[in-house]
Amino acid sequence: MLHLMMKNILIKKCNYDTVFLYIIDEDNQFAIPTYGYYPVIIDFGFSHEILFEDKKIYSNLHPFMASFYADLLLETDTQNLLRCRLDMTTYTPGDYTHLPHVDFYCPHIASVFYLTNSDGETILYNERASTKEEFYETDFSTLTEMTRVKPKENRMLIFDGTHLHTGQSPSEYKRRVLINTDLV
Repeated sequence: MLHLMMKNILIKKCNYDTVFLYIIDEDNQFAIPTYGYYPVIIDFGFSHEILFEDKKIYSNLHPFMASFYADLLLETDTQNLLRCRLDMTTYTPGDYTHLPHVDFYCPHIASVFYLTNSDGETILYNERASTKEEFYETDFSTLTEMTRVKPKENRMLIFDGTHLHTGQSPSEYKRRVLINTDLV
């Protein structure tokens, strides 16, 4: 029987000054500093879809989430779930901020429910995008921060999902775990 042991399967070392260049199209290019480490797994963590907008259930966790959904729909005065997913971002050395985004290109309410204490704040920006065109016309170099929210166990962040937002990878904790839900 063959036994393999791999170390550091999530991140690998590189030169501290290495920068990754992501080119989406002619107008959207991003330089991401590594601070000496780069991810082997894209997006620095793991995501588990529970429910998606076509009402397909992707997880056996769905029945256990019913009261969570009901409370959230009532609290936000919305009628439908677009998506619900578990997200875990793993430890990354340095101060790494992910790319700003919106979860859906339509008016919606977004929520983040933190399951653990962590660093790796959620950043909300003043700028909005409710269509794909608006998103791709955004000048990311001029985004202005509206607020930052520190992950704290049992804290819920609810906001207008058309606001561009992002998260940071934890650099002091091993993980940042949350439930992200989008509603209309």
